[in-house]
Amino acid sequence: MEKEFKVEVIKEGALGTILFGSSRLPVSKMETVMNKYGKQGWEVAFQVIEQHRMLFIFSREAIIITFVRDKKVKVIKNEDKEISEETNTEQNEIEKIKQTATSNELIVIVKRTGKIEKITKKDWEEIVKIGNEDKFEVK
Repeated sequence: MEKEFKVEVIKEGALGTILFGSSRLPVSKMETVMNKYGKQGWEVAFQVIEQHRMLFIFSREAIIITFVRDKKVKVIKNEDKEISEETNTEQNEIEKIKQTATSNELIVIVKRTGKIEKITKKDWEEIVKIGNEDKFEVK
């Protein structure tokens, strides 16, 4: 299965580095970036904190976050020019799980992560009871 990667570099504030000699990494910006890519199915592969020189005097930190996900295959239909972004691997995985599922089980996709899960109907009723059914797609 092919993977695709995305790299984000988040630097600490320049003003704090100049005024105080160091600053903090912007945690809220890191959370925003991670949540944004997480919703698109990306997972954090690894992170590295790196020191950068700034104005030949100051040292500035940056965090480099590498995200990874399974590569999506785009299928273009010539008749109506629609682009579908479903992956062949996702369809294959759903079919495999359907073959092993019993009549008491459902197959769902977790919308936040894109993960395919097999759950019991009783668990689904609990999910609906607490109002979280919008976080799943039933297959």
